[in-house]
This record gives sequence, C-alpha cells and structure tokens, in this order.
Amino acid sequence: MQILPKDNLPVEPKYGMQLNASAKNVWLEFKSANDYANGVSKSYPNALSTYSSTPYEVRVNALSNNLTSASNKILPINTVKLMIKENATQRTMGEVYLSSAQQKLFSNTEHAGNKFFDAIYSTKPGDTNFFDKDYEQYSETVFFTMIPQ
Repeated sequence: MQILPKDNLPVEPKYGMQLNASAKNVWLEFKSANDYANGVSKSYPNALSTYSSTPYEVRVNALSNNLTSASNKILPINTVKLMIKENATQRTMGEVYLSSAQQKLFSNTEHAGNKFFDAIYSTKPGDTNFFDKDYEQYSETVFFTMIPQ
C-alpha cells in the first residue's frame, strides 16, 4: 500500500519572542520634586524581539494589580504605562497602563528574521499615588504573551 499526498503538507507557523536581559528589571526612580510633578520615564531600546511566519498579537499583564515593597506597602500597577515602539521606524505600536488583566499591546504581520521593539515605561505627571510614600523599591512581575493569529 502506498499513500501519496497530492499536495504539500501544512506548514506549522514558527514564531518566538525574547525579552532583552537589560529590560528585565525596570527602574522608574523619583529623585526630585520635579520627578513627582512631571512623572518619570525610562526607555529600553531593543527590549523585545519577535520573529514569526504568521501574523501575531503580543499581550501583556501583571501578576497582580499592585506593585509591592519589601515591607508590604503597595502602589497600584496601573500607575505605570508601557509604550512599545518599533525600533527601526520608531512607530508607536501600542500603549497600555499595566493591569493584571491581559491586554493587547500590539499586533504585527509575519516577518522573516527578528524585529526589535523599544519599551518605554512611564508615570503620569502629578500622580498623587506616589505622594507621601516611603522611600522603598516596589516591584511586580509582568508577563508578555505572543499569540499567533
């Protein structure tokens, strides 16, 4: 018995995403009254890279709705905005205020090879959530998910 397909077998999509090591720990530092008045931001060039043989969507979510300090003080995670720009063109791909709910950050078409994206984290000017807080480091885990379309 011989089985001979009459056409090509389906090709599974190939895709992946990588977070640059330098963008794994985000530091938004308030050092002066000006920082509280104007907000702070930090850019991470080439923070994220993707490759895909199919269109895809990248989503983001935090583990919880709060940034937490070592002494269990909290700040709402939605005080931090994440913007993604395509590195080569500097075109804004998407921006969201962080949340524990999974949110669409951006979508893209298939592309051969790696495509790089910059991440810019920022806070709002004059955000009262940061006033009268103890000088501490607050942290939270953020997940990036790539979904083929």
